[in-house]
Amino acid sequence: MAHKLGVNVSEVAAQGPGLAFVAYPEAVTHLPLPPLWAFLFFFMLMTLGMGTQFTIIETVVTTIVDTWPEKLQHRKPLVLLGVCTTLFFGGLVICTNGGMYVLQLMDNYCASFSALIIGLTEIIVIAWVYGVDRFLDDIKVML
Repeated sequence: MAHKLGVNVSEVAAQGPGLAFVAYPEAVTHLPLPPLWAFLFFFMLMTLGMGTQFTIIETVVTTIVDTWPEKLQHRKPLVLLGVCTTLFFGGLVICTNGGMYVLQLMDNYCASFSALIIGLTEIIVIAWVYGVDRFLDDIKVML
């Protein structure tokens, strides 16, 4: 594909959304039965995205309900509606003209180095503040 476009391979397979929505669909057009492969490829992307969304939303809703079980245990559908509405309005930002830049900012800063820093901070807090022995006792209780 790089030869056909007359560019370097590193320019064809760029990272991020360009890889999934530009490079792979272009490669699919060179396979036999391109409409079938294109449908299967985008169907796969859609199902992966929806599965991820279900997981994220269920994690957030369960965390909220478990934090205040006496108030929210019987109102889980309302919590779900609130979380979905909030995430919907937050996602509208990505649908604007500058949405691709917002997506790149979120992809570069929310899911990479900051996740490493948050993980290391959690380890330090558990080890020194909460205590390893108490943490291991809690794990034994949960098992």
